[in-house]
Amino acid sequence: MALIKCPECGQQVSEKAPVCPNCGVKIADNIEICPNCKEAYLKDDGECPHCKGNNKQETGTNQGKANAKQKQNQKKKNNNMKYIMLSLFIACVICGALYYMYSDAKNDKEYEEYRYAMQSKDTLVLQSYLELFKDAPLAHRDSIQARLMLVKSADRDWTNAVISNSPSLIEAYIKANPDSPHLQEAMHLIDSLDWEIAKKKNTEEAYRSYLEKHYDGEHYEEANDGMKAALAKNVTPEERAEISELFRFFFSSINMRDEAGLTSTVADDMKLLNKANATKADVVDFMHKLYKDDVTSMLWRIDNEFTIDKREVGDNAYEYSASFIAIQDVKRMDSHSVNRYRISAKVNPNRQISEFTMARLAEE
Repeated sequence: MALIKCPECGQQVSEKAPVCPNCGVKIADNIEICPNCKEAYLKDDGECPHCKGNNKQETGTNQGKANAKQKQNQKKKNNNMKYIMLSLFIACVICGALYYMYSDAKNDKEYEEYRYAMQSKDTLVLQSYLELFKDAPLAHRDSIQARLMLVKSADRDWTNAVISNSPSLIEAYIKANPDSPHLQEAMHLIDSLDWEIAKKKNTEEAYRSYLEKHYDGEHYEEANDGMKAALAKNVTPEERAEISELFRFFFSSINMRDEAGLTSTVADDMKLLNKANATKADVVDFMHKLYKDDVTSMLWRIDNEFTIDKREVGDNAYEYSASFIAIQDVKRMDSHSVNRYRISAKVNPNRQISEFTMARLAEE
């Protein structure tokens, strides 16, 4: 901070002082220093009052130098402006190129996502495209919207098919949507439902139907075992004929009081009525007790409605349970009666009666 003479009072004062402390004239930002005599003067004076009469030529010279310097500075400014404009132009070109590259890359990205979405059956993929590419070509957005509606419709069909719990409706869905993302799930569901149906029916036909439809099904081994077990329980027409004929011969022997014929139909050790471990002799006694003293004739006949079940008791050895109605027509010396009995019996693998019980039915 330099000291100068106050232009008014000549006292020493700082060039940065707001005012002269001696005379009060404004100093800061109101003082000029003459480049010739180095004296301070007020800006309002316009020129230095100390040397203006003696240095006009020098002042002109200085003014020329100042003008030349000003022109030089102006030229530099102009050159700088040209450089700035050129730099701005180059920056614009670079920005334009970068924007073009970005826009081109963005368009490529949009197109790739568009192709991927159009091949997808996932609603999330399609909705994601619509949210990410809101400024995509209208044709692309319309195509994705249509695709989304189609996929949602297929999803509703799938939901309805699953809720139905019907193999036929699920099969219809697969037929209508062969490329469905739910294809494997649908096949698994059909397999499970068909298996439940087969188990519930528990018949040879049901298991065979499952095996024919699902030759590589998840329950193939179980179905095969089930069919074998069902076959073991299945009474063939030949077996039915043998069992029914056995009981017809049993009652025919009673009608004729044929002890030998009767004992040939029963096992050596059997359950007869309420007696366990009954013998063939006990069966003969049972026949004779039916013929009381006043009985003149007796005729047994069997209703054709046989119920026969089968149970495997050994390797290819089966026990049969039979249930049927037997009708007893009895003539006595002074009366005649017809009685109906529910017969429950078992037959061993040797085709001999091993259990025999009877219960009289009330008259209708």
